[in-house]
Amino acid sequence: MVMAQQLTFRAIEGKEVELRSMLNDMVAQVSAEKGCLKYELYQMEEQRVSFFLVEIWKSKSRYRKHKESEKMNSFEDAMAPLLLSKNTSALKLTQCLTKQNYWSEDIS
Repeated sequence: MVMAQQLTFRAIEGKEVELRSMLNDMVAQVSAEKGCLKYELYQMEEQRVSFFLVEIWKSKSRYRKHKESEKMNSFEDAMAPLLLSKNTSALKLTQCLTKQNYWSEDIS
């Protein structure tokens, strides 16, 4: 069964550039993990200290292996001093309906 969730991160004011860099490093590494189907990071345009991450895993067991890894523990520890808050919400998905990449233009 597919495992999906959304995470929101809110950086401490003035730490958003450092947090964004760390989150991008995390995305690059996690995206290559076995069982990771999607691991996408977004930064809110109006609130630059806020980030939104969507992760989808092939199975709950693959997600658990990822979450319990030393690599993720290291990321969590390194991010802690930069975070004002972090929230996680489960997503219940049926199927992906996207046929094309609608983020084709550079929004940075």
